[in-house]
Amino acid sequence: KPVSAPEEEKQWHQKPMVWAALAASLLLALAIIFVLPGLISPPETAPTVIELTPETPAESPFQDAQLGKARRQSQDTLNQLLEKQQFLEKKSVQRWAENEFNNALAQAAEGDRFYRNRQFNEAQQRYTAALQQLADLETRIPALINANLEAGHQALADGSSDRALNHFELALLLSPDSTDAQQGTQQAKVLDEVIALTSQADTKQQSGDMAGALSLYQQALTLYPEYKPARQGLNSVEQQQAEQDFNDAMSRGYRALNNSDYPSARKAFEQALKIKPGAAAAKSALAQTNNQSEQQRVKTLLASAEQHETSEQWQQAVDTYQQLLNSDASLVAARVGLLRSQTRAELDKDIQQVLDNPLRLATDKVYQYASRRLTDARGISKPGPRLASQINNLTQVLKNAKTPYSVMLVSDQSTRVTLLRHGDLGQFGQKQLSLTPGNYVAIGSRNGYRDVRVEFQVTGANAVNPVTVVCREAL
Repeated sequence: KPVSAPEEEKQWHQKPMVWAALAASLLLALAIIFVLPGLISPPETAPTVIELTPETPAESPFQDAQLGKARRQSQDTLNQLLEKQQFLEKKSVQRWAENEFNNALAQAAEGDRFYRNRQFNEAQQRYTAALQQLADLETRIPALINANLEAGHQALADGSSDRALNHFELALLLSPDSTDAQQGTQQAKVLDEVIALTSQADTKQQSGDMAGALSLYQQALTLYPEYKPARQGLNSVEQQQAEQDFNDAMSRGYRALNNSDYPSARKAFEQALKIKPGAAAAKSALAQTNNQSEQQRVKTLLASAEQHETSEQWQQAVDTYQQLLNSDASLVAARVGLLRSQTRAELDKDIQQVLDNPLRLATDKVYQYASRRLTDARGISKPGPRLASQINNLTQVLKNAKTPYSVMLVSDQSTRVTLLRHGDLGQFGQKQLSLTPGNYVAIGSRNGYRDVRVEFQVTGANAVNPVTVVCREAL
């Protein structure tokens, strides 16, 4: 049997320990390659591009330049892709285009694989395709906003608050400044309460409780001013209330009209017209009120004018008839009454002026005119108490005007006296004159003295009083 060599003299491949170490190294390498990747979780975000360094040396400068250009283009496209991804994520793209968005990210991940393998042109194609998909999603945003706003409003109309809120909230995510989306969101939040208030109001309206229905409709519209059912209900209540108010006003007006209370009737019918402008019934009632009121006014004024005539208050009768003719010049009774009253008023005035100042009758013209007026007065068949008294008084006054009275003039026999309208009376101590009633003027003159002027009246009452005419002031 051959003798084996010592252990330290064996070759390396003949040693068992070497083979054991090689086996352990091989097992460790296999574990790193096949087991370790399964233990590491993949990243949650989109894959990022990691450049592999060092790169293998380019075969030629030209090929290296082309690869560098393709790599830069891929990186530029990737940057745009990442910006578009971030923008869409802020717009909650997963809520409205999850599949399309994930497909675009898958395209980008495929581009990363090509990039790591230095296949930059293929990476560029995948990045460009992913960027286009994301850009297409961005272009859908305006239409999506409008669609969600429209769907939200339809949901409001259907009474679905949850569905409306979802649509408006998405529209608000896509367009935070949208007033329509903001308003729709608020409306959706109060829709259930508004529906309940409107339902309660409808019940009260059907039961005839208009005040309660009106209050509930108003509460609903305070929360949601554009809610159509509440607005329609409020309009219906207001129309019913207006109809009731109109009928009440018309009833008040006719009651007042039947009682000849024309101001109250007119006020009620005018109120009815304010409630229902142009209402034929109210216009007709108001016209009837005005006609009857005018007829009553004419009747009252005619009666008043006739009473003035009976009382021989002729000027008041003239004024009353004139008032009637100012409003209706065709009133025959007023026209005839005015002429009659004017004639009597003038006669009354002329006679009274003579009676109030009878001394004017000393003027022949005035005397003749007063005589004619007396004749006119006597020609009236039914003179009345006042005119009868005026006739008697004027007759006496005219008689007195031609009745002479004895008047004593006194002087100093040195003063020359002249009586105007009668002539020179000369110088005397006393002189008795016979004068009819009137106003007289005596002038006294004397050499070396200032003239004197004495005015006096002759009436039956002072006919015996002496009149002194003497010049006493020396020059």
